[in-house]
Amino acid sequence: MNVLYLGPYRQTNDDGQVARFFLNDIVSKYGKKSIVSRPIYLKSQNVIKNDTVFETENNVLPKKKYDILIQHMTLENIQYMPDIAKKHFVFLILDNVSDLGLIKYDLKILNHFDKIIVQSEKQKELLTNEISELRSKIEIFIPSINIQQFNQICQQKYTFANYIASKKLYFIGNVDKDETIIKKIIFSIYSASNKLSVPPVCVFFLDFDNQPDISKIDNNIKQIRSDFGLGDNQRKELFIFKHFSENELIIAHGSCDIYLSLNENKISYLHEKYASLCGNTILRIDDLSDCSVPFKDEKHNFTYGIMQKHISTEKLASTIRGIL
Repeated sequence: MNVLYLGPYRQTNDDGQVARFFLNDIVSKYGKKSIVSRPIYLKSQNVIKNDTVFETENNVLPKKKYDILIQHMTLENIQYMPDIAKKHFVFLILDNVSDLGLIKYDLKILNHFDKIIVQSEKQKELLTNEISELRSKIEIFIPSINIQQFNQICQQKYTFANYIASKKLYFIGNVDKDETIIKKIIFSIYSASNKLSVPPVCVFFLDFDNQPDISKIDNNIKQIRSDFGLGDNQRKELFIFKHFSENELIIAHGSCDIYLSLNENKISYLHEKYASLCGNTILRIDDLSDCSVPFKDEKHNFTYGIMQKHISTEKLASTIRGIL
C-alpha cells in the first residue's frame, strides 16, 4: 500500500500540529515505508526548519500510481488527480464558517473523493447540509495523544501568584487576528463578575504577527475598567505575548480552569481536546454562537457571502456569569 500525503505538517501553527498528529496516525496504520509525505504551506506561517527529519519525506516515489493520495488543505486548493492515485482522501481545513456562500459550489469536487476527513460534527453538518450524499464519506479525526507524555508536561504549571484564589479563564489566540473577540471577552468578564467578592482572572496566551502595541492594549482595558467604575488596581486579565511551543500551550491548559474556545477566525479543536484532557470547562463558539456575521480572508471578500459563527456580548456575558 503506497500513500502520498500532502499536508502542512511543517507549519508551527495549529494546522501544522494537527497535520503532524495525522501524519503519525497514517504512519501507524500503513507503515513508515509505505508513506511518502510532502509539505504544503498555507498563507504566511512560521515553519519547522527543513533540516528537521521527517523520515516520510525521504521515501522514494513509486513509478506507478499511488494506492491513496491524501490532500490535507483548504477547499479551494484541493484537486482531483486520477492519474496520481487510485483512491483519493481529503483532510479539509475549514475556517469558522456557518455558511459557505458562493464557495459552496466548490464542494462539488468532493463527490470525486473516497473519504473526507474533518475535525468536528459541526464541520460534518456544514458539508452535508449542502451535499447530503457526502455523509457516508465523512470521518471525524480525533488526534491520538500520548496521555502519559501529556500528563508529564501538565505537571509543570504557570503560577499566577496574585490570583491563587481566583478561577482562571484563559484564551489562546493571536493578538492581531483575535483583537475583536479579546475585547469582547474582557468586557463580558467585567460585566459578569462585577459583584463577585473574589473575581476571576482571564489569562490571554497570545501569539502575534506584528510586535504588540502594549500601551494601546493597556489603554483600551483601562477605558473598559473606567466604564465599569473600577479602579486601575482591580485587574481581571493577564497577557502573555509569545511564540508558544506546543508544550508551553499544554502547560497553559494544565494551569487554568475555563478554556474560552471563542476564536472567530479558526476554531482549535486540538486545544479543545487538550482542555478536555485537563478536566477544564470549555466554552465553545460551536455551542454558544447565537448569530452569524460576514466573513472575509485573504482570498474572499464580503461579496462571496460567506458567514462565520459569532457570539454576542450579551450571550457571552450571561454564559460566563452562569459558570462563575
